[in-house]
Amino acid sequence: MDSPGGSRDVADGSPDAPDAPDVPDFERIRAEFAGLDAPQHLAMFYDAPDVQLTSGAAFADAALRDDRRCLYIADDNDPETVRRTLAAVGVDVDARTDAGDLQIREAESVYLDDGFDPDGMLRTLETACRESRAAGHDGLAVAGENSWCFHAAERFDPILRFESRFDEQHADLPVIALCQYDLSRFSEASLGKALWTHRLIVYRGRVCENPYYVPPGTYDDPPKPEPELNVRMMLERTRDFAMTDRALERREQRLSVLNRVLRHDVRNDLNVVLGNLRTLAERDDLDPAARECLTTAIDHATSVVETAERARHVRWTLSVSSVEPTDVGVLVEAAADAVERSAAEGLDVRADVDATAPADTGLRDALTALLTDVATRTDGAPTVAVRPPEAGTVAVEVRCPGDPVPEMVREALVEGRETPLGHGSGISLWALRWAAENAGGRLRLPEADDYRVRVELPAVDRDRRV
Repeated sequence: MDSPGGSRDVADGSPDAPDAPDVPDFERIRAEFAGLDAPQHLAMFYDAPDVQLTSGAAFADAALRDDRRCLYIADDNDPETVRRTLAAVGVDVDARTDAGDLQIREAESVYLDDGFDPDGMLRTLETACRESRAAGHDGLAVAGENSWCFHAAERFDPILRFESRFDEQHADLPVIALCQYDLSRFSEASLGKALWTHRLIVYRGRVCENPYYVPPGTYDDPPKPEPELNVRMMLERTRDFAMTDRALERREQRLSVLNRVLRHDVRNDLNVVLGNLRTLAERDDLDPAARECLTTAIDHATSVVETAERARHVRWTLSVSSVEPTDVGVLVEAAADAVERSAAEGLDVRADVDATAPADTGLRDALTALLTDVATRTDGAPTVAVRPPEAGTVAVEVRCPGDPVPEMVREALVEGRETPLGHGSGISLWALRWAAENAGGRLRLPEADDYRVRVELPAVDRDRRV
């Protein structure tokens, strides 16, 4: 058997028959267990002894480190195997056992002395929790190998009803329970029922929220097993959902940090730089060359501060605004009215069109930023126009004589990513794209010799609006 602390990388096989079991990384799965607060009720689904023992040891070790008394109920594995596994990952089994922190017991001595008794088992857990707290622990952790179900005279359904009742009757108990299910030992129907009765699942080294969970009080009328029920596919999907959610959480966290740095640290430091530069610019003894260099430095520092502030505003509006049916003409006029006075001269607004589409303040603000950029950075007077609804689409088009959208900017927006050689000239076009997508529309950059940007939104039938 591989060491419980080891891991091996394997290519994902089909959900029905993976090529080899994924033995989870011990430290990673222990960290996931350590982040749980009581009460929690988990089901672990595994397909190899290595997977079961590594995860079970990680659960027990995390519980002991969190100052919980740990009860490990062994069945498929004998107690001595569990002891050796825990010792291999650094648990002082003898010392923990002598102190009463750890108990490793056989399933029959816990569950089946006089036949399985759900009420008796619930009372046993309640008593164990009280004793754990009385001994100064933060609570109780129970890891149960559920292969003992095969030795019970009772049918599997009453055992699963016990699992559901555990959630309902002991929601306030300081207990974390890990029920273990061998995918090769249970039928698809039984595994499906086990899936329905646990709020969290552990699969392939990850603790996941269970989208198939049936809340307490409703399990007496659970979903009927489908003829083609595929529990492994359900588990794979659940793990995929969890991985996606965590990736989004990590990305949001990183964006928040970067936003804080951009908004606070960079902006504040540059404001200090600007203050000193402007003080120097007030001196009378500067020669023309030095004054020109100083003016250039002030202009560029001011531009960076404005970009940082705009990025902060874009992030805020996209995160808090809500999309609703909006008069697009009114929105465009509001965007044009908000354009800086120095940039608004010559702006041609053509918005007298009866058109309704989903939109929000983020779209208005992004359009204002784009019009300001176009008016100040390109030659000629820009035009912003609302096109009448056609084929279910309302379009807002910004056009300005002069150079077209730079090719590197076009490529970055079309590909959906910035590259070292393809930076957009500011964030106005990115903000407009995000705001359009948030409203169910899209940003288009038509091929043209001049500067053209087009936002297309789904038209809303005014007579059918709610």
